[in-house]
Amino acid sequence: MNIQLTHIDTDSYFNDKFIYCPVCHKLVCGSNYLFSVFHRDEKLNWLANIITHFRHNHHSMYNEICRTHYVNLGKYYNSIKAEINEGIKRKIIINHAEFLIKIGVTSSHFAKLQNTKPKTIELAKNKIDTFLKLIN
Repeated sequence: MNIQLTHIDTDSYFNDKFIYCPVCHKLVCGSNYLFSVFHRDEKLNWLANIITHFRHNHHSMYNEICRTHYVNLGKYYNSIKAEINEGIKRKIIINHAEFLIKIGVTSSHFAKLQNTKPKTIELAKNKIDTFLKLIN
């Protein structure tokens, strides 16, 4: 991993209405609900919001299945959404570890999110926390 760890001003990835998306390379609207739930932890707030943004804007399965067939999914919607979120968490860890490291998101942030599986937390430990230990 070729990474230059420089300080990133928090305003560049998060403020009270927007979050930075490392795929879109711009600030995107966050969720008012998530901003209120996670208002005490800026990094956790960003992580919860980016997962929602990814699900709605960068995940074709969610768009095809959940948005199109929401009424027919009924009681299965929440479990399907949780599985999709889990895959998104892993994609973010794998594809954007460098950005996560720069803004200070660690495996503990993933562990605090609802329905995060142990294998995802372990992946975050391997990709993010291990690197942070090496440089500190």
